[in-house]
Amino acid sequence: MNNAIHILLQIFQALLAIGLIWIVMSQTGKDQGMGATMGGADQSGSRFKGGYEEMLDAWAFRFAGLFLVVSFLVAVVAHYTR
Repeated sequence: MNNAIHILLQIFQALLAIGLIWIVMSQTGKDQGMGATMGGADQSGSRFKGGYEEMLDAWAFRFAGLFLVVSFLVAVVAHYTR
């Protein structure tokens, strides 16, 4: 039973990792917003992120938190299934 839980947690962890990679790759580059910091002009015209970018940031934060929790659970279950 513990072995099955361990395998399911590892599968969920892999899916979270793929999702997190996809979310991070979907975000716009930070160099677009760093122009004013590095001495150049800010091309976006606004200090705030758009709705889509805010949503991606929120989902990236959620996926990273879930990934952290699931990784911890995988380690705990692996320790106790020996």
